[in-house]
Amino acid sequence: MKKGFTLAVLFFLTAIGALAPEAFALEVDRNELGTANAASIEFINYNGPHSVVSTAAEITGIGTALGSSLLAAGVSGDGTRYRIIHAVDPAVATGLDADILVLGANAGVDHIDNIRRILAGYLSAAYGYSAKDANTLAVFVTVYNAVNRGKLEALSKKYKPVVMGYVTSDKVGLSLRYDEWAGRSQIIVPLSEARLTGTVSTIDTTSLTAPEVVGKIKEDANAGVDTRKDMVDLKEREADAAQNRAETAQKDAATARTDAQAAQSDLAAAKTDAQAAQKAADQAAKAAAANPQDEAAQQKAAETAAAAAEKKQEVADKQQAADQANATVAKNEQQAAADQKLADTKNTEAQAERKDIATDVQKQVDQNAAAAKAAEKNALAETVPAYALRIVDEKNLLAELQLVDLNSGKLLKTSPLNSIRNRTLVDTGAGLMAVAGKKGGNATVRLVLVDSSSLELIKEGADSIAESSMLVRLNNDYFAVVETDSGAALARFDGNLAIKAKSTVNVLPSTVITATDKGILVQDSKGLIRLLRSTDLVDLAGK
Repeated sequence: MKKGFTLAVLFFLTAIGALAPEAFALEVDRNELGTANAASIEFINYNGPHSVVSTAAEITGIGTALGSSLLAAGVSGDGTRYRIIHAVDPAVATGLDADILVLGANAGVDHIDNIRRILAGYLSAAYGYSAKDANTLAVFVTVYNAVNRGKLEALSKKYKPVVMGYVTSDKVGLSLRYDEWAGRSQIIVPLSEARLTGTVSTIDTTSLTAPEVVGKIKEDANAGVDTRKDMVDLKEREADAAQNRAETAQKDAATARTDAQAAQSDLAAAKTDAQAAQKAADQAAKAAAANPQDEAAQQKAAETAAAAAEKKQEVADKQQAADQANATVAKNEQQAAADQKLADTKNTEAQAERKDIATDVQKQVDQNAAAAKAAEKNALAETVPAYALRIVDEKNLLAELQLVDLNSGKLLKTSPLNSIRNRTLVDTGAGLMAVAGKKGGNATVRLVLVDSSSLELIKEGADSIAESSMLVRLNNDYFAVVETDSGAALARFDGNLAIKAKSTVNVLPSTVITATDKGILVQDSKGLIRLLRSTDLVDLAGK
């Protein structure tokens, strides 16, 4: 070990020894495993019988015992099973300190959830993290170490020599395989600067959320959204705490600055007094030297010399007080700047990560919607669907559109559109066309187009349709009665519900519309049958 960092190796002794020996089998009740965070990277766990099953609390307790004595001793645990090394060097300013969880050759852990439980227990016991925060950090720590498995050179550029002195290339980090954990794992937990120990920023979350780490967590089936949200929440609280410390330090700096100004004024006054005292002493000494037999002169010289010495000491004391006051100002300003920088950094990281999460959530929503649509399409492919109109308002003959399986007679889907009029539905190939709606209030009657698969309304026309109008198809044209300022008229629509022609003949709103090869037969407003040309709806008899 490094000179000056002799760390006494402590065994579990009372704390860990008090645990039941069978706890070290580290197989947790499978029902409890279901409550752990979902795997964020494809760790290969042991799945098979165990001689002893431990509870989640017992496994977490191992970490709690390790963390309880870590800071005081520097090393905690049993090197043959589980040990944590608190590798810190205050004398080195560059690089990160770290805690290192070492899995000894006799470590019984064989499921990633149990490693995370040990980590969470230690983080709570050593640094006061809540159970939720400790669990979140534990997930990121394991993925971080899987990403950095064996990367000794890269890690050496990030961590202090005191950390690198405890790790080796064949053991550093965490393997993805459970059978490579015991005796071959040195799990690094990055620490923030020492002044933050015991705060919510004890662990360096910036390192734990490096892009390559988050990228692995995002490989989870649900993009690791819940775990990532918990980390963002933690960072936001880091930012708030740092901001509060910065504001407090700024206030302390302002107070210290006032004190420093006062100390500087006292120093200036003391220097003036000291100069006057020294001048008086010099004059008295000169007079005494000129009159060696004059006892009064000798006495005055001694007294003024003593007074000058006293004033000189007072200047020294005032100088020390002024220097201390200035040092306090500098310290508070430095702390305020450091905490403000930390607050800004964590806010920036949290905002970026929250935005990234929102993007992934939307992707997941879109994927789920696409999957649901595909599943629905596949389900429909196994049926013989048919459209049916179910009357919902017998008085006004309003109906809703339904899809029914002709094989079973079961209802497959109901359209939200429930105001189809006059029991008529026309399949255009691009959708289902109908006259829909009712009069009154904000409601109106229009031609509508409904998606033939989802049964959702995809388009509505711009023209007011007579409530009692029929809807008739002739080739690629569709005929219905529209309401105009001069009365009802027959209109020809295209498949996009746009009017292409309108009759000058007023027709009965409820006229029967009969399409023939020679034209369209309708009944006019006087009760007479008229033959209209199917293209421009001109009255052929009146040409």
